[in-house]
Amino acid sequence: MAEPTKAFDEKEIILPSGKKLHLQPLSLKNLRKFMDIWSNHIDWVRETVQKPEEERPSEREFASKQFDVYEELLALGLEKALKDDADVKSVQDFIDDEVDEKSMYIILEVTGGLRLDPNDQGNLAKNLPSQ
Repeated sequence: MAEPTKAFDEKEIILPSGKKLHLQPLSLKNLRKFMDIWSNHIDWVRETVQKPEEERPSEREFASKQFDVYEELLALGLEKALKDDADVKSVQDFIDDEVDEKSMYIILEVTGGLRLDPNDQGNLAKNLPSQ
């Protein structure tokens, strides 16, 4: 009997702390949530860059808002990978304590298909309006 074909890509990564994470793409239900969060963020970015400069948030506020969105997407993407890990008290604490920038890019790409790594030639961030 032939081996069944796996219909998704998965990846195991090792975080800077040495902790291993097994990542899988989000289900369609959660991918829809992921894309809604991202789409709302892109709408906010577009609206923000069209405002007069004096009405725009500061660079610090802009970056903070962007990281809030990244953390929300990470939480959605890591929920399944962390649900059975007794060492993880909360997904948010795990993200704050364990995830670095490079890991963030990999997690967002594997779980939600979002390519943001600035060193990746195919990343979507290069097409975003900047402040």
